[in-house]
Amino acid sequence: MGDAVSKDGALTKVVEALPGGGLITAPFHELAGNSDHAAKAVASGVGTAAAAALGGPIGAAAIGANAAATFSKK
Repeated sequence: MGDAVSKDGALTKVVEALPGGGLITAPFHELAGNSDHAAKAVASGVGTAAAAALGGPIGAAAIGANAAATFSKK
């Protein structure tokens, strides 16, 4: 289970792909000393939450997928 919830773990990525999910994982990244991951999670969380509010689930999924693809390249 430890790998699933690591900073790049499968469960972490799933939660961060949900609308606002990055806002849930950001504090854990920060507590673990992963400030870059925390900042990226907040940006993604805010973007997906805004997209969900303005564009519904499809907009949130599109923003989340784009954020995940963008952040995974860095």
